Amino acid sequence: MSASTLTEPLPYRDPSVGDLIIRTSDNVDFHIHHRRIADVCPIFADMATLSDTPSNPISNSGEMEKAVVHVSETSRVWEKLLPICYLAEEPSLALEDIQNILEAGRKYAMAGVASRMRMALLLSDFLEQKPFSVYALACAAGFDDVARLAARRTLRFPIYPQDTPEFATVTARALYRLFDYRQRCGIAASAVVTWRVGSTIRIPAWMSLDYGMLQTCRSDWTGCAAPSFTAALPTGEYEHGFSSSWVTYMDRLSEQLKAHPDSDLVESPALLQAVSNSMDKCSTCQKSFYRNAMAFTKIIKDKVNDAIGQVQLVLEK
Repeated sequence: MSASTLTEPLPYRDPSVGDLIIRTSDNVDFHIHHRRIADVCPIFADMATLSDTPSNPISNSGEMEKAVVHVSETSRVWEKLLPICYLAEEPSLALEDIQNILEAGRKYAMAGVASRMRMALLLSDFLEQKPFSVYALACAAGFDDVARLAARRTLRFPIYPQDTPEFATVTARALYRLFDYRQRCGIAASAVVTWRVGSTIRIPAWMSLDYGMLQTCRSDWTGCAAPSFTAALPTGEYEHGFSSSWVTYMDRLSEQLKAHPDSDLVESPALLQAVSNSMDKCSTCQKSFYRNAMAFTKIIKDKVNDAIGQVQLVLEK
């Protein structure tokens, strides 16, 4: 028996199966059962208005001739769409596939397609790798929860992404809402680390139990070569010996967070290296720097995330 004899037809391509042909725009035929597709897509129930139904359903050879439905989508769309309609194994999907399937699902009123695509956006790597694209698709499909998650993920990326074809699916207002959200997140994140009020450094109340890690080894300024300053405590009192390099770190971090509200910036090696270099002036401070930096940046990162989490994305209704 030859290899060609053993080759099985591709899914939905077997002419011996079904009683209906879906013919795509690129002239590919999918052979399916009319009743089965009609169960998930009521539009297909009325075949008289959709198909080229043969006047004589029995061919000269005695076989049943199939009705043909011409569709405007390509074969790639339907080879992904049919398994979803039939609740078969989830096909591998690119973002373009999800967009096209969502459009086809709306067009043909296919039950369950939107919810399957919502889960595809949530569970795939697209949310982490291409959040701008996911945001656009989610807005167009009305997936508010996905849009909010994607908007939060965009904060890790530059404000102006590379060309995003999916932006064509949403309104200018939806894009404005995204960039407005980013700006408000930047303001909120920056405020967490803005401790300088005029010429005074004020330690926030939430730092009252932990500010010791910002001080040099001698809070009275004696015996320590690392530059230090006086700061206002939450109690209203002033205390000496706060490391000047941490103030510089906070000032720089505040500016960066305003434009790029990503809590990972808190652990930026470039920002922390400047603090470490300053601590080199005192061997005692240098020994405790790593431990203090790890503890301090964790506190700040959590606070930045909390502040960003309070910012609400306003979606179109």
